[in-house]
Amino acid sequence: LFSLELIAIAVSLIILIGDSLQIFFPNMSLDVLKVIAWVILIPIGLIDLKYLSSFSFLGILTTIVLAIIVIIDGFTRDERPG
Repeated sequence: LFSLELIAIAVSLIILIGDSLQIFFPNMSLDVLKVIAWVILIPIGLIDLKYLSSFSFLGILTTIVLAIIVIIDGFTRDERPG
């Protein structure tokens, strides 16, 4: 059951990445973009976790920095959204 959930997550991630890339590359087929996303993600999924730990730390660090930037930007702007 756990493997089925992981496969479902991988498929949804490939669809999400393909749809997001279509905004940047509107002339390319959606199927081609999904294949490109799959070709990039499959080798990453096969890497040993000890090699991915530094990238995990980098992802956490960039998420924290991005949250701080959004909060500071929200407090420094005078105009309101909407």
